Amino acid sequence: MNEEVFPVVSPHYRHGKLPRRMTDLARCTLLHHSSQPWEPWLQAVGLDLGVPNHGPWFDDAGALLDAAVRGEGIALGRRSLAQADLDAGRLVRLWKRSVVDVHAHYIVWRADSPKLASIDVFRHWLRGEVAKEGP
Repeated sequence: MNEEVFPVVSPHYRHGKLPRRMTDLARCTLLHHSSQPWEPWLQAVGLDLGVPNHGPWFDDAGALLDAAVRGEGIALGRRSLAQADLDAGRLVRLWKRSVVDVHAHYIVWRADSPKLASIDVFRHWLRGEVAKEGP
């Protein structure tokens, strides 16, 4: 499963005065995740902000999104993790531009596993669950 990343923010961030243009990010608090740097997304959308290291850093993606929900700044969210907050209106997506993350999800098993039938059932179930999430 490929993973898509994009900026998300609380609709109440800065009392609802959300950035309108991508260049406005230079004047915003960016929330950082230790394994999801902003640079690849910024490069993909053609935005040069230098190395945006201002703002708090998180090692846990859940804590990162919680901080964004509280209005502490703008996070680079992974669709699979941010979708529930987006659906509930706790977060909004700033722009339609997204980047396919290099960290995809895979299900792997040994080819000689005696549980191939069970693995196949699980694989089909998992694909169905992922399809429900949608892009």
